[in-house]
Amino acid sequence: MGELANEIKFFKHWQANPKISLDKIMYEYADVLHFYLSISLLLKVDFDFYEDYYNSLCLDFSKDNYYLDLEIEDKLCIMFSYVFYEISLFSLKLNYYLERKSESDKVMFKILFYLNEIAILNGCSYDEIYKYYLKKNIININRANSNY
Repeated sequence: MGELANEIKFFKHWQANPKISLDKIMYEYADVLHFYLSISLLLKVDFDFYEDYYNSLCLDFSKDNYYLDLEIEDKLCIMFSYVFYEISLFSLKLNYYLERKSESDKVMFKILFYLNEIAILNGCSYDEIYKYYLKKNIININRANSNY
């Protein structure tokens, strides 16, 4: 997440014209997504319910006039904060979540929602997210095979 934030540069207000590269952003985003999916597999997250939960989160944000009126940089800051919060809470209450699968899945759904919002706020569609992920996944597999 730190490398992704560093590429997006939303927090670097001191830089007059930060050079932002969508390719570099999505390269780091794909790593975060890869890590997220690896954990999801370990936790056996049931994504069958993701669409309904995702839609409810979308609805919550679409009703929030304060959020809707924010600049993109501020929305990115909020999404990063939410990801860090959910990850921190999950790790602090790991045993609780491991014993409550549906609660665990909801947290993982929230994290994925916030991660997707980060990509969307940077101008990516779901198809582009998928393409970047596949491209970076090949690199990650080659690295794993060569003991990187």
